[in-house]
Amino acid sequence: MSSLEEDFDFAVGRLLFSTAESRNFRLNHGIVGDLFHKAFSENGFTVFPSDERRSTDIGYRHRYKRRRGIAIEYFHYSIPYDRIYKPFPFKTPTTLTSYEIAMRQVLTRLKPISGENISSWKSEQKNISERVENTFRNLVKRAFNEYHEDMFVSVDGEVRNNSRKRILRQIIREEDLILLREASGSEIESEKDEDSKQVVSYKDSMKYYLGMYLSRLADEKGYEPMDDAMDLGPYEYFSKQLFKGLKNARELSWKI
Repeated sequence: MSSLEEDFDFAVGRLLFSTAESRNFRLNHGIVGDLFHKAFSENGFTVFPSDERRSTDIGYRHRYKRRRGIAIEYFHYSIPYDRIYKPFPFKTPTTLTSYEIAMRQVLTRLKPISGENISSWKSEQKNISERVENTFRNLVKRAFNEYHEDMFVSVDGEVRNNSRKRILRQIIREEDLILLREASGSEIESEKDEDSKQVVSYKDSMKYYLGMYLSRLADEKGYEPMDDAMDLGPYEYFSKQLFKGLKNARELSWKI
């Protein structure tokens, strides 16, 4: 990939993660379910999935001080697969929010095997919870950069795992990111010549292609058209303001 294509690739991943947060679309339970497990294991938890029992045992070794030195208590919770790997259709969709809720429930329901009331556990539990949730969100963000549209489930329940970045490749092949290339070149020229004027800014050009990506994603997954004024974190794609700002970009693209 060229540097411009890499920028577009990264921007798509960030956009899709932001879309997942804002619109709470169903996520690919196979990919995100594995990341759910990984977030715990990367923070010192033991994770034992059991296909036979259809549940995952999650444990944590807590070290704490006693009069006679350091003691270790093992905390444990078993979560059903249905809370992690939910194939379509389910009344409760597997959204980013539902995963985070399930994760907090695991972290608050961990119980000591001995049944003792260990006062030092609560303070450590809070720190552990923050680490696990942050790890999970970072893993999901990276997964969106890797899988793109495959992170989402279609409205008919179809889950694809073999079409990574297909839409992105289509747009690059069809459009050659001409607006980005023109904008990038004009920005370089403007550094040399203060009177140089950009036809379309780099930022607006990127938004144009990201808007195109969202439109094709909505068509492929059967979602409602993403043409309302949703605020997707730092983005305001397909809003009236954006369409107004991209008027020149769209006109230029039709001429190319």
